Amino acid sequence: MTKHINKIIALALCMALMFSLTMPAYAANETNTKGVVFTAVLDTPELMFSDADQTVNMTIKTNQPIDIDGIGLTFTSSDSTIKATKVVGGPEVTGFANGDFTAASGVVTWSYDYSDGDNTTVASDLLVATYVIPAGTPAGEYTLTAKDIELSADFGENWESGASASATLTITAPEAPTPTTAYTADLSSTASAVKVGQTVTVDVKVGGANKEFASSQLSLSYEGLTYVNDTATVADERVDITGANGSIKIIDHGDSLTWAENASATAYTFTFTVDAIDGATGTANVTLSNAKFSTDENALSQNLTPAENTPVTKEFTVTPADLRVTLDSDLSGNNSVVYGGTYTFEAVDKNYNYTVTVNGQENVAVVTGDGTWKIENVSEALNIQVKTKNAKTHTVTYSNAEHIDGTLVTTATYNQPYSFTLKANVAADTSNGVTYNVDSIVYTGTTTAVPYTQNGQTITIEGSKITAPITITTSETSVEANQFVVDIEGDSGVTANKNVVNKGEDVVLTLTPEAGYDYTVTVNDQEVTEWIDGENGTKTFTVENVQAKVTVTVTKTIDTDCITDVAVYDYLALSGKTIYLVVVQGNFVEGFAPTYDGNVMYKSAKYNGYAYLVLRDANDALLKNNAKTMVSVVTATSVTEIDYSGNVNMADSSTVDANDAQLVYNMYQTEAYKTIEAAGMEKFLRADVKGDKNVDTHDAALIVSYIKGTATPNN
Repeated sequence: MTKHINKIIALALCMALMFSLTMPAYAANETNTKGVVFTAVLDTPELMFSDADQTVNMTIKTNQPIDIDGIGLTFTSSDSTIKATKVVGGPEVTGFANGDFTAASGVVTWSYDYSDGDNTTVASDLLVATYVIPAGTPAGEYTLTAKDIELSADFGENWESGASASATLTITAPEAPTPTTAYTADLSSTASAVKVGQTVTVDVKVGGANKEFASSQLSLSYEGLTYVNDTATVADERVDITGANGSIKIIDHGDSLTWAENASATAYTFTFTVDAIDGATGTANVTLSNAKFSTDENALSQNLTPAENTPVTKEFTVTPADLRVTLDSDLSGNNSVVYGGTYTFEAVDKNYNYTVTVNGQENVAVVTGDGTWKIENVSEALNIQVKTKNAKTHTVTYSNAEHIDGTLVTTATYNQPYSFTLKANVAADTSNGVTYNVDSIVYTGTTTAVPYTQNGQTITIEGSKITAPITITTSETSVEANQFVVDIEGDSGVTANKNVVNKGEDVVLTLTPEAGYDYTVTVNDQEVTEWIDGENGTKTFTVENVQAKVTVTVTKTIDTDCITDVAVYDYLALSGKTIYLVVVQGNFVEGFAPTYDGNVMYKSAKYNGYAYLVLRDANDALLKNNAKTMVSVVTATSVTEIDYSGNVNMADSSTVDANDAQLVYNMYQTEAYKTIEAAGMEKFLRADVKGDKNVDTHDAALIVSYIKGTATPNN
């Protein structure tokens, strides 16, 4: 009787890039219900790197004979490019020809068709998978895995599920050929794309089997560049270099320059500046030719030996230099733009309508949004100025116009205070009356409150808060005999739980303080001092047993207790004078900043606070003792932060060069900068790149280190 079993079970092999160099790679899985352990063994656990495809076979073995009638598993790899492309059964799995294998997924399924019984016995080798390692696979270790091994026996009894076995394949790097060339010469540069006016360096690299040279002769030619004379760096001082008009000649003799096996050494470094080009792109190049070298021993009887791989050329793509941008103080943007690029800028304060000119012309900058512009395909330096600047006007909407005394004004202008007056309250004690109240003032379409002050029946919105359309909601409340009005006047921040109170009742006031401010609240001319803390930072006070009209006055002042320290340092000594550095530290709320003598200070990460410079007589004890009295706190929408990158002269947004070090030198060494105005306060503050609250030779030296790349700016 023939029994036909058709079982589908998944077989997967995962190949990971990790390989053993010393022994055949295999890994065993956990045991299972039959006590069987699976291992994966590679016929070739180690391969050499190859530019052609290679294959290895991985055999899945069992540690004891097993009876099965179906197999399923999946072959995978730790590198998705290494795949199993063929799977065959072991010697005892004679029915495997009935199985199925999908190379794309690595899944194998097989069922045994046997006429004399349900199972076949496998002594050791279960399956053999052939993997293809693609040409150029990098050296390293890769893991090949058979996972989700599931077996069945006796016409459907599954006795294994989820076992796995892995093996490690190692690919070794090809051995570097032993050099036979006596000398090689090459050109190297850290740059491949350069800009007009930029400085670029080119190294001459020498290598070869001789591993040293003492004498040499070389020729270089260059195009699109200008050789900077007397800037060449050489390995030996006995070098004669002549260069101009597109060519450089080197004649060298003296001490030997050496290099390691399979390496090279920098023998010469040349500096060039990039010449101007026509159009948006160009090219420049340096070519090394006629490079000849010799050891000091061979000088006795031999001529120089030519380097075999010359001539060699180093090419550069050249683009125009960044173009300078001059911006009006009302505008914000980078102070340079790439040639041919797009320049974007915006208004510092978007609550004005602007017209701008670019190099004296209108309609060059394209409006891209509210207070933002762009200029495309920039091909010349830009001077962008504001031609007109008009404060924006916004609509004011009233919910109950009949509550307003006088003519309605339905527009409000930014930076101009806006006021309206409620009709007079008729407060009742022994007879009925009416009171008019402001329920809310919000930016139209939102629930965002607009701060306002109230003085009697007059409500005023500060001009700086008029940044969008405004909706004013008012209400009318009847006041009966023995009822009293609750009036809140002055700055905003306090609300009452009722606008009209019966005689003998209580009124609860809630203070919602705005960060950065102190509040003084009086009730009928008596200051409230016993506030009760509420939720979300609020405070409450209860006016008990009301017997008359309740008048609440709110006064809001900027909190100066946030200042924790004011210190004065000798920043820069001049003839008979000293520039003093005032540093203020504290817990400042965003939108607030300290001032010195009414001037907003500069933010300094170096000093962990704010900085300001003052010129006084040397040893001015009065300044040091009284600096704190000159410091206050104001609201500040923008504060300049000091840049300590070394760009002291602020010539553009990114370049740090020798002129920045020169400016610092001038500050501490010459009398040309004996006033703060001579360079401007921001440049003087940028000069302390070391951050030690003093400008001296150490700052200039640190800038030189930034230019050389031996130190990195740290703000």
